[in-house]
Amino acid sequence: MERYSRRSGRLTGIIGPMFSGKTTELFRRAKRLTLAGKEWRAFKPWIDQRYSKEDIVTHDLNTLKCTVVRRSEEVVYHLEKIGFNVAATFLDETQFFDSGIIEAIEHILRHGVDVVYAALSSTSEGRPFPFSDGKKHVGDLLALPHEDIVVLKAVCTRCGEDAVFTFYIGSEEKTGVVKVGGSESYTALCRDCYYKMFDSKRGIDKK
Repeated sequence: MERYSRRSGRLTGIIGPMFSGKTTELFRRAKRLTLAGKEWRAFKPWIDQRYSKEDIVTHDLNTLKCTVVRRSEEVVYHLEKIGFNVAATFLDETQFFDSGIIEAIEHILRHGVDVVYAALSSTSEGRPFPFSDGKKHVGDLLALPHEDIVVLKAVCTRCGEDAVFTFYIGSEEKTGVVKVGGSESYTALCRDCYYKMFDSKRGIDKK
């Protein structure tokens, strides 16, 4: 296996609401490295089993080979086994990891591996998305120094404008922050439509 340089890694965050193409952007970057003949590893948290238990899958069903982990420290463990000898590490659905993912990312960067992560920055209630252990949230990750942060927007399903919010539309009562789902449970909304839908759901009349 080719030995990669031991400069510090570069950190890139990809954030946006659901259906904005975050995982598709991970897929594109991984494919680009493959075309360049460079090794990479991808990881996802075990809670995300919407389309596949083994792979990262975009909403349009492109697949990316990955390792499924239950704890953030497992990401470091798997990279240590190969001596951190990859060009980049990709993390999908990063908001579903525990808060240790922040320390894990910093550790990986120190070993000369680029880290590219995709994450929802906010919940369907418009609040910072907490990690699975509740100790920190994605905002704490975004506060790290980044070489690049890519902010993606979806298309509002009500008016067609740029969507920056994820909104829960499922028929079941949503208890707690995490309810993993796809288009049957969530939709993307612009700010105006989000406020209208949010107020309507709470029974607030904004005439």
